[in-house]
Amino acid sequence: MTSYRFALRLGQCSKSTVESSLRRSFRARQRSLLQTSLDLFSMDNGGHETIRASVNELIADTFLGNDFLHPDEFTSSSQKASGSQPSPSSTSSQPYGNVSVDGLNKAQDYVVNAIRTLEPLLETAKTRKDTFEIQLERKKKERDRRRHKQQNKRANVRHKRTQQHRGKTSPTLVESDDSTDSDTLSDNDNSDEAPSTSLTDLMEQMKRSNITNTTSVPQKDFYNDDELDSDSLVGIEEDLESASFQIEAISLQLFGLHLKLVNVSLRLAEHHLKNYWSSSAMQALRTSARKLASAVSLLSPLNLLVNDEDYECKPSSYLQEILNQYAWLFEYCGHFARSFAADDLWRERGHTCGDDIVSLLRDVESACECLGREEESLHNFTGSVYITEKTKGQVTLHSLSGLINEEKEQQSESKRSLSHDKAESRGEFFSIIPPSSMEAADSLLDRQSQLKRDKRRVLIASVVCYSRAIGTFTALIENRNSRDNRPQTNIPNSSSKSPSLPYDKSSSMKIPLNSTALSNSDSLTAISTGKMKVTTSQAYENEHDHNAIILSLLRKRLGDCCNEIGKVLLSTVKELLGTSMSNKSAAAPLIASAQFWFLEGLDHFEQCKDLRNIALLRCNLCQCCKIRANAHVTTSSKKSSGNNNKVMDAEAYLQAAADHLQSAHSALRQRDGDPKTWDMVSEELAATFLVLGVRRRQSLLGGGTTPVIVQSLRLTPGEEQSVVKPMEQALEIYENLCNAHQAAAAHYQLALFYAKIWTCQRNEIKTREKLSAAFMHYSHAHRYFFSAMKGNEATFVILSLDLSNLYSSVSGAECLKKALACCLDTSDAFKTNGGDSSRESFQQKQEWSQKMNTLATSIEERVFKLLLNLVKIEKKENECSLRGNVSTKEKYKFMYREALGMKMEAKKRNSSDNYNQFEHNFEVHGLLTRLKELNLKS
Repeated sequence: MTSYRFALRLGQCSKSTVESSLRRSFRARQRSLLQTSLDLFSMDNGGHETIRASVNELIADTFLGNDFLHPDEFTSSSQKASGSQPSPSSTSSQPYGNVSVDGLNKAQDYVVNAIRTLEPLLETAKTRKDTFEIQLERKKKERDRRRHKQQNKRANVRHKRTQQHRGKTSPTLVESDDSTDSDTLSDNDNSDEAPSTSLTDLMEQMKRSNITNTTSVPQKDFYNDDELDSDSLVGIEEDLESASFQIEAISLQLFGLHLKLVNVSLRLAEHHLKNYWSSSAMQALRTSARKLASAVSLLSPLNLLVNDEDYECKPSSYLQEILNQYAWLFEYCGHFARSFAADDLWRERGHTCGDDIVSLLRDVESACECLGREEESLHNFTGSVYITEKTKGQVTLHSLSGLINEEKEQQSESKRSLSHDKAESRGEFFSIIPPSSMEAADSLLDRQSQLKRDKRRVLIASVVCYSRAIGTFTALIENRNSRDNRPQTNIPNSSSKSPSLPYDKSSSMKIPLNSTALSNSDSLTAISTGKMKVTTSQAYENEHDHNAIILSLLRKRLGDCCNEIGKVLLSTVKELLGTSMSNKSAAAPLIASAQFWFLEGLDHFEQCKDLRNIALLRCNLCQCCKIRANAHVTTSSKKSSGNNNKVMDAEAYLQAAADHLQSAHSALRQRDGDPKTWDMVSEELAATFLVLGVRRRQSLLGGGTTPVIVQSLRLTPGEEQSVVKPMEQALEIYENLCNAHQAAAAHYQLALFYAKIWTCQRNEIKTREKLSAAFMHYSHAHRYFFSAMKGNEATFVILSLDLSNLYSSVSGAECLKKALACCLDTSDAFKTNGGDSSRESFQQKQEWSQKMNTLATSIEERVFKLLLNLVKIEKKENECSLRGNVSTKEKYKFMYREALGMKMEAKKRNSSDNYNQFEHNFEVHGLLTRLKELNLKS
């Protein structure tokens, strides 16, 4: 004990010392004295278990130090650090953050030894308590049986006396001889005569009767047995009370040791996760879960987990500490799963797979199941797993497919309310996604590769863990806030909450309501001077800010996991739509599930006000809508068929995509905050508007470039604006972004629209207006693609053909000449070089060449047709000139002959054996170049 006392004094000196070297020397000496005490106690035939456990815990404390930060200290330290960011998890409020791995391992060993020392003692105390309870119950039963027997005996005697009293006329109860009875009976028979017995004789008889009745009941023996039973019961009850006190003390000491071991194990898990030590991390997390369950089992029989205050169940300080570690545990489980899904080094260096992670998380959930049992009334304090409740149990650690059928609950309710025949007569379906599609999607996900399947399942498991951590942490905050709303005089300080046991001072993790742990005298002084209110409010504000930071970071990580799950499912949809499979029914549930996960991530990012991620999630939702629009993946609840309904669904999805992107702009508010994200959203929005306008143009006017002539197909002003407005919005966005290429594409699409509708206007003014708009947009597009022809050869040729057709549709020789000039301007597009860097592979060059061959044929036919028309017009003009004795010109006739000659020579070369299909472009280039030179000559 002397070494133990000296060690305690050294511990106090170490805490009060500022110099680090002196503190280390004190701590080393303290550790040596404690080890000596432990060795001496161990030599005493294995006794002194509680003291040995306390010594082991004190030795562990010498390795752990005292680095616990309260919420107000965390806030002040984060404010002092210039440019530092908040901690990425709630570990900032947990102890042992600055302890080395070696110190944590040594402390863990000593804490485990302390637990092993106390567990047999606790079992012995429980056995003694059970024995005393059995003896007490047996004694009580014997006493009750004896009392019942005596009571029955007294009742029989009383019954006999009553019967005797009723059977005789005189109240005499004393037995007499036959002569006396006969005389008495004979005297009683003579009713007319006076009684022969005197009053004195009657009184003597009554006295003798009372003496006889009193001596007939054995009262003395009964009371002596009752006193003996009471003495034995008191002794057993004292022994039972002593065993109960011993169990409570040992349980509380073990509870503190278990909490300390959980804290140490989670800190070790943090170090193992940083170094890709998967086996050690899994062992630490499993140990933490089991010790948490053991801590609950220690206090549950003592009824120390829940406090009944004002007819309302609230968690005790012990349960709050357990729940804090419970949230911390599942936070680390989520980190582990999320890190595995994002980092391939877990497979290379950690030598683990997705099944190992899922098995770990299931083991942790199973070990902590005691906190979720309804019969123990603890499930109300752990919070709810939001994702499991929202999906009606479709997302759990045992259901990790990621497919969500949002109409599952509504389908069962509809089946109960409406009959199947009545629903069919109304033309409705109960479920948006048919069961066959869900089965096909599930089968498709099961057939994925191991890497993809592991990533998806682990990400979903991380979402469940983060949801559980957030639910528990939110419940803790709500309980603390409800407790803080009481009057300040009723708020207990940290000293009044902590039990007066040696274990709790060093082992239990204190989370006080306020950061200022005042003593009784200090609190009274503060109240009298008016300082208590200011100090407490400041502590509440610091704790509130600290909790908000932790909750925000957890929601960000949860939102990121939901986003990754949506991206995985969306990539699966793209792969499915890109294959040649005939049955693509699995695309509908996959894209619906991807959209669900994106919306979940968006919800969490909105709660923590992460503007950039909100914008990115909106972009992902836009991609879902675009895929539905392009692939006609619909989940309509009504029966629909026909191309018209498909087009309407596509337009609705594109409009929804544009709405998502506009909401992303609204979330970002202005470009200066995040220019890169703003520009990305703007480009996506402009592309969506452009595609929406093209879709509406095709649905109203059909495909192709042929102008509409039938007046019945003329568009209303509203329909015309529905096409023009999104295209003009896209054009405006591209011009603001200085994206000349996409702006030229928008001009081109607007030109195509005006080129189709200018022929069916209601008057000449509108006709000229639409035709002028078509030429204007064509000129803008032609100007850009002519200057940036490299890489856009096919686009420029198609645009030139469309512009040539528009010129041809307008009567007049000048328009035909401009149409021919547009075709001749494409000569440079057919100019190729063998070493062109823009054609990176032979396959790409071959595809480009095939496309250009088709366009070359179209250009050649168009040029010959225009030359022929110009020759006819030139011939008519020459005839008129001859009549007026004016010189004639045969420019286009000469060009036509030259073109025919070059075409004949090309056919001869193509018929030879050395023909190469890639050289045909050079022949078209030569033809167009020659005609262009002749056309420029006046």
